[in-house]
Amino acid sequence: GVPSFHELGFADFEAPTWWGVYAPSGVPREIQSRMARELTTILAEPEIKSRVEALGMDVLATSGEPFADFMVSEMERWARVVRENNIRLEG
Repeated sequence: GVPSFHELGFADFEAPTWWGVYAPSGVPREIQSRMARELTTILAEPEIKSRVEALGMDVLATSGEPFADFMVSEMERWARVVRENNIRLEG
């Protein structure tokens, strides 16, 4: 019974949820690449992909620079939302 953002008058509001897999700083590039390849392979397996999609999610495997660029854009986007709406941490 909770109204959606659209129902509350925020028709253009979009805040998708996403997940990423990270490695600690300093992990060699070849290990990072192998992790990305393995995860991409696993997420492409029909059983895994269908289970994820059954939860209402899209599978989009990306790595390296494209993911880093996405992270930067997300941080900039939400920092702007916080600034423009004067959002402050209370507590």
